[in-house]
This record gives sequence, C-alpha cells and structure tokens, in this order.
Amino acid sequence: MHEKFAIIARLAAARLKGLDERIPFFVDAHLSDEELPRKFDVATVVALASLIVSVSQLAWDIYSKTFGETSKEPSIESLRTKLSLAVALPVGVTPAQRDQVMSVVVEEIARISA
Repeated sequence: MHEKFAIIARLAAARLKGLDERIPFFVDAHLSDEELPRKFDVATVVALASLIVSVSQLAWDIYSKTFGETSKEPSIESLRTKLSLAVALPVGVTPAQRDQVMSVVVEEIARISA
C-alpha cells in the first residue's frame, strides 16, 4: 500500500511509539491486513494503531479534498478542527491519546506537504 495516508500513518506511529513501543508494528500490520497477535494486554495498542491509520486516512482525505484542488495555503488549524469533529473516542484510548494522535498526524501532513 503506497497511498499517502499509509506513509503518514507510519510516520505518526514512529513518533507516537512513546505511548507504546509496539505501535509501529501494529500500524504496519493494520495497513497490510496481517493477522494481529492476540493478547489481553494488546487491546490498547491495537486500538491506538487502528486510530492512527484511520485518522491518517481521514486527515489525508480532508486535506486533499479541501486543499489539493486549490492554490490556497492549507490551514493546519482548520484540518485539526475538522478532524476533532469527525473522530470519535475509541474504546481503550484516552482523550489525551486521541488528541495526541490527531496532532501528530496533522503535523506529518503539514511536513510532507510542504
């Protein structure tokens, strides 16, 4: 999978591995549809990995549809606001973790789009 959102998800996972060092592994597994190892303590990491991939895809879709066809300068705050309205809080993920994921994803989009 070579879509932009996959690149963004992997970059965000690398930056978010302070939440759990297994996050990059689970993001890669989620992106490649591999069977994820099942352990009781893995539920939060799986939820975070899934959230990173989902937020990356949604953020890239919003970014490319809003700013991809125009020449106007993208507003990172506008993207952050649209994401915060669209992303629900998954089970096993705290509001702070969700907000951190969204912030890192938006920063990665700004970085690779510059």
